[in-house]
Amino acid sequence: MYVVDVYKERALTTTFQIDDAILVNFVTAVAQRYHDHPFHNFRHGFSVMQTTYILLRDAALADALSAVDVLLCSRLQASAFKFFETGVFPYNTDVHSDREQMLEALVHACDLSGQTMMPTLAAQWEQRVLAEFIRQAEEEESKDLPVAPFMLGLAESRLAQVKTQIDFINYAVRPVRRLFVCLTACLCVEVSVCGVL
Repeated sequence: MYVVDVYKERALTTTFQIDDAILVNFVTAVAQRYHDHPFHNFRHGFSVMQTTYILLRDAALADALSAVDVLLCSRLQASAFKFFETGVFPYNTDVHSDREQMLEALVHACDLSGQTMMPTLAAQWEQRVLAEFIRQAEEEESKDLPVAPFMLGLAESRLAQVKTQIDFINYAVRPVRRLFVCLTACLCVEVSVCGVL
């Protein structure tokens, strides 16, 4: 199982004494508990994990994060908002909370990575998320709940779908990518404060 291979390569199974069978059972249980949504499903979770693994393996991040950092994630919001407001992100690899925020930025960037993949894969992720938005809008309408404006008309209009995708890239993917690039640049040049790139 690929997840076991990832854990072994990162030395997580030995560091935390995780038995392969227990890890396989855990991953299987997680997969079974995912809801049957077009986008937010086990395939998406696996894609985020795989993209995170590849970036940790191939980028300067791996040396800045401990095994505990890699295994556990928690908070990015406060520093991300500060970055978006000021364009400056204070970062020090010797500070646990900074490493934690780096990992959160990494996972968040990987969560949004579908639109940075090859065009054929990006189009598949786009169709999945649009299908989920359409399903959610229909369910909310059937329950007389307000529907988010960006979800209105997606089933009827390709133009609305394209606009939603462009807005998603401009307002979600680009800012997170910008933050992630800034953080990885900070690691590569070993500075504690990074300006806008």
